[in-house]
Amino acid sequence: PPEKIYSNAIRSLPGSATAYRKVLPLGKAVLRRKAKLVKPERISKEKSQNVAEELVWVMRGPKLPGRDFKGGFLTAPHLGTPSRLIAFEDPPVAVERLSEEERALQGRERAFG
Repeated sequence: PPEKIYSNAIRSLPGSATAYRKVLPLGKAVLRRKAKLVKPERISKEKSQNVAEELVWVMRGPKLPGRDFKGGFLTAPHLGTPSRLIAFEDPPVAVERLSEEERALQGRERAFG
């Protein structure tokens, strides 16, 4: 949708208040505080969706040569947002590379995300 294109264009401006943020280093106060619960009815709201989109974007990182899959997790407090939101991804290619024994030990019989 056009509003998403505009939103991403604004995010790309240096110094923009909505620019994508970097992951906070360990020791920051926001990481030690208890994050606020996000009620289920608020998950579909624009603000929560923007945070979730940013979490996925930052978690996946840049497309680097030799890195053919992304995956992992990132929480909203890692970006300075004190909310209990998490992005989690375990792509199929990462699970396929494991032996059956490794999958069973890690509880990763199927990909997630």
